[in-house]
Amino acid sequence: MNYSLLSSYKYLLAIAYLLIANIAFGGEISGEVLNPYDTPIKDAIISIEGTNVSVKTDKLGLFIIPNLDAGSYLMKIQHLNYKILFYPVEIVNKSSNEKIKLFLFAKACDIDIVNIEAESPVGTGSDVSQDIISIDKTHLEIKINTVTSPTLKLDRGLIAPITIMEYDGAGLQLGIGGRGLNPKRTAHFNTRQNGYDISADALGYPETYYTPPAEAISKISILRGAASLQFGPQFGGMIDFRLKDGPENPNKKTEFITSNKYGSYNQFHNFNSFASKTKKLKTYSFYHLKNGDGWRENSTYTSQTGYIGLDYMPKDGFSIKLQLTHHQYVAQQAGGLTDKQFDLDPQVSFRKRNWFNVNWNIAALILNYNLNKDFWINSKFFGVHAARNSVGFIQPSNLADPGLERTLITGQFQNIGNETRVVRRYKFYKNKNGVFIAGIRVYKGWAETGQGIADTSSKANFNYINKGDPENSKYTFPSKNLAVFFEHSFFLNNRWSVTPGARYELINTSADGYYNRYFIGLNGDTLDVSNSENSSKKNRNILLTGLGVSYRLKKGGKLTGNYSQNFRSVNFSDINIVVPNFRVDSDIEDETGHNIDFTYNKTFGKKAFIGATAYYLYYANRIGIIWQFDPEKIETYQLRTNVSASRTLGFELTAWTDIAKITSMNDSLHKLNVSAALTLTDAKYIEEKAIVFGNSVEMVPALTVKSGITYEFKNFLISGLLNFQTKQFSESTNAKKSLTGVYGIIPSFYVIDAKIGYTFKSFIFQVSVNNITNHKYFTQRAASYPGPGIIPSEGRTVFGSVIIKL
Repeated sequence: MNYSLLSSYKYLLAIAYLLIANIAFGGEISGEVLNPYDTPIKDAIISIEGTNVSVKTDKLGLFIIPNLDAGSYLMKIQHLNYKILFYPVEIVNKSSNEKIKLFLFAKACDIDIVNIEAESPVGTGSDVSQDIISIDKTHLEIKINTVTSPTLKLDRGLIAPITIMEYDGAGLQLGIGGRGLNPKRTAHFNTRQNGYDISADALGYPETYYTPPAEAISKISILRGAASLQFGPQFGGMIDFRLKDGPENPNKKTEFITSNKYGSYNQFHNFNSFASKTKKLKTYSFYHLKNGDGWRENSTYTSQTGYIGLDYMPKDGFSIKLQLTHHQYVAQQAGGLTDKQFDLDPQVSFRKRNWFNVNWNIAALILNYNLNKDFWINSKFFGVHAARNSVGFIQPSNLADPGLERTLITGQFQNIGNETRVVRRYKFYKNKNGVFIAGIRVYKGWAETGQGIADTSSKANFNYINKGDPENSKYTFPSKNLAVFFEHSFFLNNRWSVTPGARYELINTSADGYYNRYFIGLNGDTLDVSNSENSSKKNRNILLTGLGVSYRLKKGGKLTGNYSQNFRSVNFSDINIVVPNFRVDSDIEDETGHNIDFTYNKTFGKKAFIGATAYYLYYANRIGIIWQFDPEKIETYQLRTNVSASRTLGFELTAWTDIAKITSMNDSLHKLNVSAALTLTDAKYIEEKAIVFGNSVEMVPALTVKSGITYEFKNFLISGLLNFQTKQFSESTNAKKSLTGVYGIIPSFYVIDAKIGYTFKSFIFQVSVNNITNHKYFTQRAASYPGPGIIPSEGRTVFGSVIIKL
């Protein structure tokens, strides 16, 4: 038999049927189902969620679903030997014929339930996966491609409605904020890697000094709305860095990638990764090295990060993942500047004895078991063993370093926990579908912080000069947490869905230690010592609730409304650091509040994406800094306390389009992608009887804009990125300036990055320029680390890169 002729005959029949059906009955969906090696999959079942429609693929992997009304549909593709796939599709009108190509992954190779999406760098991601339900929430998924990214900086390159805080030019730390929340070390987000916690202590110190390198990240998920119900009570929601888990090229069984970047100021960044896959085992590992002198004086750094990830599937439907991460760096801190010093020369430094050190270790064991195609269990065991230390002269920048003993601040963190989730899909009434996620979190943390005297050298020495307890302070902070959570999504019909949920938290925190403040005269003598001891325990029982509702529009758009309650406990840094002219209210209280948002999302096939959100955030007992005068000590000092309640109104817009696909350039030679994110924010203190009323909330720019463009022609690449933020206040009293630079306005700024590149076989050659206009700006005024004073952002830096993929 002539199989080639038979194949052509089937295609002709399909085309003829397609034409008749379009005229007589309605829109259609046709396509083919393949495995990652482009082999057709026979007898795959394609069904439309919420309907009785179901068809099978033929031996060529082809299928046709006829007679569909205009609207948005969710296709479910399943096969006995492959993982289930959900794929959204839009029928614009009755003459529409949507042709799609779908890929299924073998159960022994991939256990995620995913959407096969266009090459869009921004989207909404999957509604349901093995460890999350994002139905009826504000969900943004950002795909990371360091080859086409216009910038070397991960935070600046995130085309998302966020604000950023830059700590250093090397990208050693990440500072992300949003919706009127301080971006300091991303502390207002529940920060995760591959779904598990990576912060120092999720309860008492939710800051993270580790960020995975951009080269190892496949995508970043930002989940807002009722994110507190599944992941914790943080006001900002959840941000998750998903690392690669195997070869980027699905046709390769092993893959090696090396990237070497040489830049201004003796900077060298080296990244090496190795990935492999067999029928039952996938691996991904990397080593990342960064070192250099830095853009400012006294800002040398050395950073190393290593990761090993194993994904073993002993049998269909069951997988075991083991992941180990180590990150360490030592960085010299150039210190803060006054406004006058910054204006004269932002590269200058008056601190050559200040250093910072981080050692971060993370381990995770992830188990996933699929009982059947609609019921699975995911359990994550995780732990963090970490330390951060800073040493130096921490007086304001307008005071010269006398070369005496330095101040050493140490922190050690240990935590261990488990999160177990059960996800179940089912039909709850006739043909109406439902899906629920329920889970439990058990967590135990411990931290010890101290502050005392270090040596007089200029070296990175993180040891106290005296044996025994440090002079200024020492605290231990044990914590325990038990939480249960539940969410249920009801698909009422093809358009409406509703998701109620709740989270119940049992939190136990303790503090035990002492705090000594020394008052030093002009001649160096100790005038007075204030001693205090603190031993306290606090138990909390917290119920958080949320509700999300979605409506799917006829032309493929989606409207989502969401409400969720939030909570944030007083953390370690709020109560125990001794900094000159800085004090903490002993009666400081936890923060509470809620989020309300309304979102519109629409994907235009493979051509464009748009997401728009209007939100309201209420924040009670907000912790901030105000200035006070002590008549006894005759000094002005900063006081950290609950300053007021605040409300934030805002609008967020995220958009992406492939201009080449909507113009005559739509061919294989040209790619022209444009991405943009815009945020409008109005944040005010609204509690009339509080310490602060009517002022703007600190660290909240009224407008942020991020816009990137990438053009590819054959083997050539050129890309650019613009970041812009309007001015903002550094603290709640809205002071405009100071002699020390510690407080005052943070002016508006812009920064432009650019990249050009050429690909030759397995080699990629690139030249990147960060801050191409050499614009002078800063994003923070530090009260202590790494200042105090203005921390300038980097000027122009140039990097040459060579990437090899084997």
